[in-house]
Amino acid sequence: MEPQPEEPKEKPAEAEAGSGGVPIGTLVARVIRRNPKTFDALRYFVFLIIFTVVVFNAQGSAFDTSPYLTTANIRNKWETAFLNISSAEDWFDYMQSIFIPTTFPKYWYNGDAIDTSDLGWPGQLPESYRLLGSVRIRQLRVRNNTCGGVPSALSTYVPSCYGAYSQDKEETASFGRFGRYTYMSPGDAGGMSFQGQAGTYSAGGYVIGLPYLAANNTQDLAILVIKRLRDDKWIDHPTRAVFVEWNLFNPAQGTLIVCRLLAELPASGGVLPRMYLRVVRAEQLYPTSREVLNITLDAVLMALLIAYIYIELRLLMRLGLAAYFSTFWGVYDLVNFILFFVSFGARFTALTTAAALQFPPDGGSYVPYDNAAFYVVQWKNFMAINAVVTWTKMLKYLRHVPFMEYLIQVVFMALPDLLQFAGAALFLFVGFSLAHLLAYGDEIKTFQTMADAMMGIYREMLGDFNIDAMVNTNKVLGPALFIMWTLLATVLLLNMFVAIVVDSYGRMERELEKIRFMAFVDAKLLPPVKAVMSRLGRLVAEPDDDEFDDDDADADAAGDAAKPD
Repeated sequence: MEPQPEEPKEKPAEAEAGSGGVPIGTLVARVIRRNPKTFDALRYFVFLIIFTVVVFNAQGSAFDTSPYLTTANIRNKWETAFLNISSAEDWFDYMQSIFIPTTFPKYWYNGDAIDTSDLGWPGQLPESYRLLGSVRIRQLRVRNNTCGGVPSALSTYVPSCYGAYSQDKEETASFGRFGRYTYMSPGDAGGMSFQGQAGTYSAGGYVIGLPYLAANNTQDLAILVIKRLRDDKWIDHPTRAVFVEWNLFNPAQGTLIVCRLLAELPASGGVLPRMYLRVVRAEQLYPTSREVLNITLDAVLMALLIAYIYIELRLLMRLGLAAYFSTFWGVYDLVNFILFFVSFGARFTALTTAAALQFPPDGGSYVPYDNAAFYVVQWKNFMAINAVVTWTKMLKYLRHVPFMEYLIQVVFMALPDLLQFAGAALFLFVGFSLAHLLAYGDEIKTFQTMADAMMGIYREMLGDFNIDAMVNTNKVLGPALFIMWTLLATVLLLNMFVAIVVDSYGRMERELEKIRFMAFVDAKLLPPVKAVMSRLGRLVAEPDDDEFDDDDADADAAGDAAKPD
């Protein structure tokens, strides 16, 4: 026998590609044709990487702690003492003894006078913040007889009454000696309405500017302004909110910090002090060469987003509107795309808003950078929500992976029962929220409003509660409501939630076992059985055919014998 020639061994793909065989591009195309879903997942993963880089650019970087350190430092210098304010007198004391010396320092820590190069740098020197423009104080007032709840029998006891603040009740008439304090409209004052703890306040008001001079007597001049306001009883019964607003710039970090101290004087009495900060990179409002690169990356991300929208539109045209939005991922993609457009709309609105503002400002003017910084913050807020949505959407492209498919099916199998459970739990949740509001709302801050009460009992579910405060407030309902809610929430509701998910997992396991068993039967058991049955059928059919042939032959012979010769 002649020896057979050996078959040539297959070369690895890398060897073929590198030695004149199949090109790399052809190999990639072959892989794509064989695994289109894997390619879709890889393509979307690249999109996620670009999206994540854009998110890091919005924050500064993945490891930059300077925004947090900046806010912590500023709050330590200006807010710590401000939170102790409880009256109008405290506000004036704070402005004279803490705010003005901190904002307009004139001595070093060793007592040496500050030279010209260090003027305009707030904080206890040495510090890293430059004051941009002047400091503005703004008051909002309400008109007389705006309460609406004084019984006529008490009219002689209450000749005047100033209600809670709202823009339709806002006072605009001049007040003070000779009407020296005049109202400035929101359009002239600039800025935008602001939501505090007790209400939402307009951008207008009675505006006072503190002196801004790069000189050692700026602190003394500013204190004189505060003393005159104290002498004029500038804060009185109609006052509902006092703002102190200023802007800082950190050249080392390139950050713009919009600072606002708000002392609210609600109709219920007392003072609600709080400091509000918006920290943004100045180049996010006034782009530099580096920020142009970031904006270019934003544009690349938007281009990829448009490509994905085009793919989904083609799918929508093929399936139809009703069929497309009847699927979960169709609705999910729509929400994802809307969040992208809203977030980038806020991003570019910040640029256009900042372009209309003077930067840097004149020394004696206050520029409301809060308008532009607001849109930067909203851009980051929408991107924060969309980060969860966008990264979770990776499950859509990993559905062909067995484990991911199994996980998604378990979630969707549990979803109908979870929705019914959530509806039932909502009744308990609202009922106990109302109970906590009525029982504790007058004395415990956690339950002062319905929204606070709902958040408060949710925190109780997680173990965050103050049982002593509840008992001290209401000795009967305090322990009773606490015990009932914790028993229902932790023992019943949470365990029912876990039971629903576990039951769905079990059902999914049984469904998979059926699929596996049927596949085993179809692939392993049925073929041999079918083969045996086929052979038996043929064996049974063959004698019947011979018998029929013999019967026909006998009939023919009998017919031939019966014929005459």
